[in-house]
Amino acid sequence: MLKFVKNLFSASLKQKHFKISLKGPLEASNGLIIFSTRDNYIGQNSHVRLKLCAPTRSVHTIQHETHTILDKTESTSENCLVKAFVTSINKPTDTHIAQSYQALSLKGKQSLKRPDFNLALRRLRKTNEPKDLEIAHLMVEDMQKLGMKITLFEYNTLIGINGQQGKASNAWQIYETMMKDGTKPDLETFNFLMDAYKRSRDFEGGFKVWEEMRKIGIKPDLFTFNSLIALQCWNDLDIAAKLYEEMQAIGISPDAYTLMPLLKGFLHSGREKKVESTYNELIKIGARMTDIEWKGLIQLYISHRRYEQASKIHKAILDLNISPGISTYNALIDACFKIGNLSEGLFMLERMSSLGLKPNKETYCNIIHGLAEVHDIDLALGLIARMNKEGIKMTDSDYVNFFLKVCQNSRKEDLPKVYEIFQGMKSKGHEPDPLIYNGLLEAHLVSGDHEGILQVFEKMIYDGISPDSTTYLHLIRSRIQAQRVQDALNFYGQMIERNISMNIDVYDNLFYIFAGCFQMAAAAKIFEDMRRAGVRADGFTYSILITGYSAVGDWFNVRNVHNLLKVDYSLDLDMPLVNSIMSAYNIVGDGNEVLVIWDSLWLTEQPINDITVSVVLDACGYYNFKDRLDEIWQDLKSRKFELSRSNYDSYIEALARHGRFDDAKKILMIEMPRDNIKPGTKSLRALLSFLHHENRKEDEYVVIEWVREKYPELAQEMRHSKLLEENDD
Repeated sequence: MLKFVKNLFSASLKQKHFKISLKGPLEASNGLIIFSTRDNYIGQNSHVRLKLCAPTRSVHTIQHETHTILDKTESTSENCLVKAFVTSINKPTDTHIAQSYQALSLKGKQSLKRPDFNLALRRLRKTNEPKDLEIAHLMVEDMQKLGMKITLFEYNTLIGINGQQGKASNAWQIYETMMKDGTKPDLETFNFLMDAYKRSRDFEGGFKVWEEMRKIGIKPDLFTFNSLIALQCWNDLDIAAKLYEEMQAIGISPDAYTLMPLLKGFLHSGREKKVESTYNELIKIGARMTDIEWKGLIQLYISHRRYEQASKIHKAILDLNISPGISTYNALIDACFKIGNLSEGLFMLERMSSLGLKPNKETYCNIIHGLAEVHDIDLALGLIARMNKEGIKMTDSDYVNFFLKVCQNSRKEDLPKVYEIFQGMKSKGHEPDPLIYNGLLEAHLVSGDHEGILQVFEKMIYDGISPDSTTYLHLIRSRIQAQRVQDALNFYGQMIERNISMNIDVYDNLFYIFAGCFQMAAAAKIFEDMRRAGVRADGFTYSILITGYSAVGDWFNVRNVHNLLKVDYSLDLDMPLVNSIMSAYNIVGDGNEVLVIWDSLWLTEQPINDITVSVVLDACGYYNFKDRLDEIWQDLKSRKFELSRSNYDSYIEALARHGRFDDAKKILMIEMPRDNIKPGTKSLRALLSFLHHENRKEDEYVVIEWVREKYPELAQEMRHSKLLEENDD
């Protein structure tokens, strides 16, 4: 009988793509039989239950009741799909919400209530997968079809999901629809919108949201300010700083997400006073910072090559009575090795253990890479063995990265160890590939073994490994270092012949190599090849070329590159590029063009930094623009531009060039101390040199004695100066 029932179900449900497998009887006493079905379209399991009233029922009766259940199969399956969907939205780890929702028909969706939809939308906002955006919109449309009015929650969710996926314009359109629908926005609405424009780096959009908030009368909170400050740190640091001041004025305390973007911006622009004050603000809130945030702060300084400052953060943490976590220690260890402080890095490792923090793979990899940088390869290999004993396995990728780090920091005496690691990788089954061979080439390059690099290249070709652009860049650099320029050009010719793939990064490296050794004719040829290949120049391309031409005194080609830039509408001029152009004109003797560019920047209030200022002040000094020197200095003061020590150095030297020694002394001995800027050797040497040349011995004596009294360590630093020796005599 059971066999008949199974066959009956299989035949009847075949057209609906169900496969029946007999699971019962589970309860023989009351004739309960359960059949498991699988929907081949959606991959969901459901069950059809057939209950016999008595074990002795006839086959005819069973067949009749079976058809009755078959009529309800579609409904039963739909219920199971609904149940699967509801289960998925209630499981925080379930990532199949979109899949289970798409499986529902409109009839199945009718059994869902608003809380089901809202929970699903909330989950989609958290998972943030690409397909979630489409499903979220579909859910809201279905809610409308089912007669549900769309509330603020649904609108905010759609705005948030669009923003997370970088679709700021779509988020704004939803906001406009919401307003037309008569739904009043709240703070969360605007925070989602602000976040959307931040992710899209749309500065105007961010302020559009800001103004809309003010118009409606919704007060911003910490999240609002953090988003807008971060957005403006990419655009205008001064605006970001003013927003920070406004935030504090209305009583909102900053957190790490407020201050980190500001610190990054100030580090990038070289505004040292702001760097120091922002760092101090971060330390003030340090007790509230997480382990990950401390790690981010340390890595921020490392990324700007401020390794000393990064390593000193450990003291600040201890002063705050904070126990650093493993992420913080990993970053500190990285900083220690970056400055070559091997003992401190290893001390950090032992301190971690004493605090009960077990080193993880990142800890060991940071130390191993650091040891490679300081050439202690044996100790690095010993740590790898220690890792294995502790059950921390290095993957093939980890080992390759270690090998490459060793190659990048090799000396000639390290080459045997490089090959020992190379052979060890081969013995472990890691066959050499272009990446490994490029590492070997780099090891010979940085160690100065220019003949050995050619032998590695020959072996690479012999082993059937195809060279790539990195291979040839190493070879070309080696030939240039060996002063074999024609060989370098021949290797470039091979790149063309072999049709080696070259993007803008490869071309920029080639420009840097040839311009760096004053081979501007070669750089010009490569530039034409690049244009024929359809590769667009970037800011770095123009910066290298214009700097290269200025280094050989070629005013004509400096002007040519500048003119090319003017008609390259795909490129936005950034500060480093503008500074390169101004410096190039300074070097080739065209001070007037420096002032033209400066005036254009100043009058249109475009971003400038301390390098821009130093370049224009140097031009005023070199080319005797006496009136402009004072005008520019006063303009900077009136706009409260944060002048750096480099700016004061340039101004003092310019005044000395103009013979205005009393003014130069006043800036050095009064203005700089008043602005808490310690003088450097550059400004002192420049001023003392001109005083000595003009035989102003009394003034020279006054300056030197002032330095000895106020800055004895600076006087000590200059003790070998010829000028000081002459004064002592």
